[in-house]
Amino acid sequence: MFERFLGAFRPIPGEEPASDPRREWPYGEVRGFRELMDAFAGRGFNGGVYRLHCESSGAVADEMVRGRFSWLEEPAYCFGYTWNGMQLALDGERRDANGEPLVVLLDPSDGTAFEIDASFEVFHDAEIVDDPDNSLDSELFDAWSWAYQNMLPLKRNEIVAYKIPLVLGGGDTIENMGVIDFEVEWSLTRQIRDQLQSLTDGTPIRRVQIDLTELKSPQSGSVSTGLGRLPVGPSALGNLGSRARRDAVPCPLDAGIVDVPNHVDLRSYLVRAAIGQGNPSQLVVTWVEEATGATT
Repeated sequence: MFERFLGAFRPIPGEEPASDPRREWPYGEVRGFRELMDAFAGRGFNGGVYRLHCESSGAVADEMVRGRFSWLEEPAYCFGYTWNGMQLALDGERRDANGEPLVVLLDPSDGTAFEIDASFEVFHDAEIVDDPDNSLDSELFDAWSWAYQNMLPLKRNEIVAYKIPLVLGGGDTIENMGVIDFEVEWSLTRQIRDQLQSLTDGTPIRRVQIDLTELKSPQSGSVSTGLGRLPVGPSALGNLGSRARRDAVPCPLDAGIVDVPNHVDLRSYLVRAAIGQGNPSQLVVTWVEEATGATT
């Protein structure tokens, strides 16, 4: 079992399996699930194009999916994710002829779900071996990784996302794609899209406002980010913008309500300024403002 998968997908060298392998599917035994998770939970493959969840990351993903895909009649059970943050899950609503749950691909960025007619075992030993681009966007990963080889391999908490979100006018280009903590990406994407629900397509966005008042100022020290290991503390965070993007406006550490122009690398500039507190998902997008000055 999984000979073809392990022949085509090489584990990232030096990574150890997570100490908390993903628990078995709550609704019954899934063929091959326990074997693969016990051996490779939390590990990435082929530079990070695909990664299996451990229990802690899977629980976070399950919660995110329940909020983003509330229309699913049966909750999906996330077992892995792609380099660009799409979730791969066991679909409680569909089974194959042997009663095995089929796989569903969930895209948190736009709330779409793609049904894959393969069980957990077949997904790994056939689906992504024979056609990796269909489920993993592997061709785009190859193009991005060729341009940014110094960012590989992706670490356990990292995915690649648009630096300036497409909904805020960012370009659909490799140059606009960068590494980010996956919880930060999921949280901000959801919140920004929630704020945009009442706007019509094509509405220009001037700026985004984020409330940092719930976060306490960290003591001096350092924090690991997608930009490398950065110092944190009252005197250090003001320089973060220049590390992230040349035209980013520095973010004061003790700022409460912060306005971010829509041309700024939102994730690298603002989110990293608050990540030292240990829970980036606490960042709250309070509203986005149209170019006309109206707010939502």
